[in-house]
Order: sequence, then structure tokens, then C-alpha cells
Amino acid sequence: MPHPPEVQDHPAPTAAAAPWWSGITRQQWTILTLASLGWVFDVFEGQLYAVLKTPAVRAVLGPGASDQQVNGIAGLTLTCFLAGGAVGGVFFGALGDRWGRRRVMILTILMYSVFTALTAMAQTWEQLAVLRFLVALGVGGEWAVAAAIVAEAFPERARTAASGLFHASSGLGVFLAALAGRTIGASDWRAAFWLGLLPALLTLWVRRSLPESERWERTAPGTTRGSLPELWSRTDLRAHALAAAGLATAGLAGLWCAAFWAPELVREILRSQGVMEEGTLRRMASDAVSG
Repeated sequence: MPHPPEVQDHPAPTAAAAPWWSGITRQQWTILTLASLGWVFDVFEGQLYAVLKTPAVRAVLGPGASDQQVNGIAGLTLTCFLAGGAVGGVFFGALGDRWGRRRVMILTILMYSVFTALTAMAQTWEQLAVLRFLVALGVGGEWAVAAAIVAEAFPERARTAASGLFHASSGLGVFLAALAGRTIGASDWRAAFWLGLLPALLTLWVRRSLPESERWERTAPGTTRGSLPELWSRTDLRAHALAAAGLATAGLAGLWCAAFWAPELVREILRSQGVMEEGTLRRMASDAVSG
């Protein structure tokens, strides 16, 4: 009797991979939207000073200050801002592990909003330096908890894309800061800083619509949260933390050095070409940031 032909076992054709946004819920989109808006205004508060630091420092130093003095104090206040951002990221990041993402996000948005508005009232360079440090505490803290809540809200297959959208939204914050600098800030730098209070209104939406991270809520009661000693005591976590911190430091150093000093470079070039009108210098310096 002839043997029946062998049946070839062909694998079933694989379906095309679904797009990353497939199956994403309305709540997850809300989380991404609110976190991104917090990040937009976060960047706005930082870049606004990058645009207007020269007229702000010159105003508090007085008309007799030299360009060298103005640039030196501007650099010092920027150092205070960067130091505050680092401290805020570590402190409020750990606090977000203990208190929850939502509560700390509200706190940090209020911090950077209120202290940016108070910058409009600064009368000395020391006050500018302290206020920039306090603004940066909120800026660094907000970024830490907002990035965490986005990463925790989205499934692994969509996490990279969602986080990419979150970070890309910072471009809107840069544009808004440049727009404020070339319009209101071109004639009154103090009035431009009062705009920094507007993001505080975002906290009303956050309180009403942003759910707490389910992953954070599932953490077993009594588990240590936000413990830096635990982070450094675990070799697997320590290695990843150091590598990520190194990459982030290199990227941010290049970004902030270029972004913060681009307005001064433009002002110097324009003044060498005979452009001396302050309003024009401020508008063109703002355009350099948004470009």
C-alpha cells in the first residue's frame, strides 16, 4: 500500500505588527497629554530666562554695569538653575516614589510657576540667583515624576513611542518662551516672567483628571520607596543608573550650553553690525532660541 504523502508543516503567516497606539486607552492618552503639558511649561520656565537673562541681569545691576559683569552674573545665575534642576530631580524623584506621582507633579508645577512669577520682582542679582535655583527645583522634579508616570502608564510595546512624544513636546515650550521673549519681553522683561504663573492653572486639570500610577499603587505596603541607599547597594540597579546618568549628563550639558548662550551670541553679532536698539536685540535673540 502506498504511503500517504507527507504533510509539510508550514508555519502560519505572521500578522503585521499592530501600530504602537493600537489599544491605548483614553486614560493613557490623558496621562500622556497632562505629563507633556507639564513638561512643556517646565521647559518654558527654563528657556524664558535663557532669552531674557541679559536684560534682567543688567536691570538689577544698574546702568553702570559692564558687559563682562553682566555676562559673569548671568553665568552664575544659570549655574544656580542647573544645580537646582539636579537637586530637584533627585529629591522630588525620590519623593514621587514615596508620595505618589500625581501629588508630587502638582507640587512641582506650582513651585516652578510661582517662583518664575516672583522672578519679575527681583531687585538684586542674589535674588535672581536664589529664585532661579527654586524654579529649577520644580523643573527638575516635575520632569522626573512626569517621565515616570508616562513610562508606568504605557505597556512595554508602546513605552518607547509614548516617552518619545513626551520628550518631543519640549520643543513647544522652547517656542513659547521665544514668543514671549520677542513680544512682551522685548519691551518689559518683568512682565514676561509674570506669564510664568499661568502653568499653575494646569494643576487644576491634573487634580481632576490625572490618575495615580497603577504600578506605583501596586507596590506592596511597607516596601521601601525612594531609597537612594537601596539604589546604590544593588549592583544591577547601580550600573544602569550610572550609565543612564552619564548619557543624560552629556546630552543635557550640550543642550543647555548651546540653548542658554545662543541669545548672547546673536546679540554680540548684531551689536558688531551696528544694531543697538534694545527691543530689536531682544527679538532677534528670542528668534535664535526658537530656531
